Amino acid sequence: MGYPAAGGSDDGHQAHPDPTLRLRPAGHQLGLLGCAPPAQPAHPPAAAPAPALRGYPSGGGAGGGGAAAAGGLASLPDLTADLLTGACENGPGKEGADSHFTGSFSWKGDSASGEERWILHANEHWKKKGGNDCAITWRATGSKVAPGACADCDFGLMLTGEPDIAGSDCPEGLVKQDARRLELRYDVKLNSDGTAFIYFAKTGRRLGQGYHTGSSMNWLSQHQCKWF
Repeated sequence: MGYPAAGGSDDGHQAHPDPTLRLRPAGHQLGLLGCAPPAQPAHPPAAAPAPALRGYPSGGGAGGGGAAAAGGLASLPDLTADLLTGACENGPGKEGADSHFTGSFSWKGDSASGEERWILHANEHWKKKGGNDCAITWRATGSKVAPGACADCDFGLMLTGEPDIAGSDCPEGLVKQDARRLELRYDVKLNSDGTAFIYFAKTGRRLGQGYHTGSSMNWLSQHQCKWF
C-alpha cells in the first residue's frame, strides 16, 4: 500500500501534531497556547482546567527539589508509558494509527544532541493490510542558539536529525517515505517547577511539553490520528 506524504509541520517534517492543543502534567494547571508562559498566577480558572497529558505521573512536576532534579534523562518520567491508543479506529481513512512524537535532548556548552521518535499504534484496518505498531527514530546533533519566534524562551536548538532506518520496525514503504534527514529548529522554555515546553522556532507554535533536569529535557506531543 502507498503512504501519501504528510505535511503541515512548521519545520517541514511529516506528522507533528497541532502544537496549539493544550497539554499539562497531572497535578498542574498549565494551559499555554502561545510561546510565552502566562504571568503569575500561572493557573487558569479551576472551572476550565487543561486536559491531562497522558504519560505524566500524578504528583506534578519533576523539579522543585524532586528526584529528577539530581539526575539526567534517566531520572525524568517516561512520557511514553501511557500513550493514548485505540482512538483512530474510524475516520476519513480506514487504515491508520495513533500517532505521537516524543524527544529527549541534552546540552553542554553550545553543543546539543538527543533523539526524536515518531510512535505509531496501528488500528485494526492497517494491521489487516500489513501495518503494525512501530516507531521511527532520528538521532539529533547540533547546537544551542538564540530563540526564534518565542522571545520568552530560554534558548533555541538547531539540530540535524539522521533517521535510524535499520532500527525502525515500521513497514518498508512508510520508512522509505518518511525516514529522511531532518533539519530541526526549536525554541525551549524551562520552568522552575521542572516542566519544559518546546516550540517551533519559526512560528512559536507549541510542539510538546515534558520535564527538564540539569542540562536535559524530554517532551511529548499531543495525540493525533495518522491516516494512510
